[in-house]
Amino acid sequence: MTVHYISPSRETLHGPFSRDRKPIISIESGDTVRFTTLDAGWGLEPFAEDGTRKRLETPEQGHALCGPVEMKGARPGMVLEIQINQVVPGSWGLWVCPQI
Repeated sequence: MTVHYISPSRETLHGPFSRDRKPIISIESGDTVRFTTLDAGWGLEPFAEDGTRKRLETPEQGHALCGPVEMKGARPGMVLEIQINQVVPGSWGLWVCPQI
């Protein structure tokens, strides 16, 4: 079993879900994937005292989603068991309220 690490970048992140996206990684059954992702505003770090911060510029809307991940050997219609072993929140976060 292999442990894979996925860090946030333009290659690993996207906004909306789509089955048409190409996988960013292909894994074997039993492998572990550890994701690091961004906040709801695509931020890379907390705000500085002057109110600025680094963020990943993107033309896409929505939350910064990592993936997709391909399971080798999986076929349409198969049921996959996915275990979420741990969720570790960062030391800060940002919630963005959509404009209504």
